[in-house]
Amino acid sequence: MRKSWAHEFQNTIFPDINEERFAVLYSDKPSRPNTPINVIIGGLLIKELNNLTDEELVAQIHFNTEYQYVL
Repeated sequence: MRKSWAHEFQNTIFPDINEERFAVLYSDKPSRPNTPINVIIGGLLIKELNNLTDEELVAQIHFNTEYQYVL
């Protein structure tokens, strides 16, 4: 993985996603755990960079180890 695009994305882009900016979108009341915003934004970035549909992105996340490594 260290020689793939996934390693570079994980070390360069993923940590720079500022989750605090999105805190107002989440409830401060007890509720179910949310999906981390960096996973959501990271997935959307990968989707756009690779020109994927929503369905293709979900399939890649489920079956592609590079996508799982990144997110």
